[in-house]
Amino acid sequence: MKLSIADAAKEANVTRQHLYKLRDAGKLTLETDAKGKQVVDTAELYRVFPVDNRHQYQAPPVNNPLESENRLLKDQLHEYRERERRHLDTIERLTTLLDHRPSEPAPLPDQVREEPAAPPAKKGFIARLFGR
Repeated sequence: MKLSIADAAKEANVTRQHLYKLRDAGKLTLETDAKGKQVVDTAELYRVFPVDNRHQYQAPPVNNPLESENRLLKDQLHEYRERERRHLDTIERLTTLLDHRPSEPAPLPDQVREEPAAPPAKKGFIARLFGR
């Protein structure tokens, strides 16, 4: 596959001028295509710039409104999922607290109340009559 000088420079992560300097030094062979423009064979480019020594070129994002909207919607979805995860964590934490809450708190030692003494049992009629 043949690459234009600009595409080869992007692929190798160098400038076009650097490629021309390599050509002038005899380290890089350029070819001429049918339109008369200079191109670089990818095999030649990889020979001069091995894959291990060059950075992988990533094309800039396309300025497409649908892709921008898609990216925006993905970001919003990520935010909503994160918010839902936080809400579920809060619900789980509160449920755990409610499940482990004692029904009646234990009284502190200074808060212990003494039960009032039970009133004496009523005496029957005969006991009251004879004073027993």
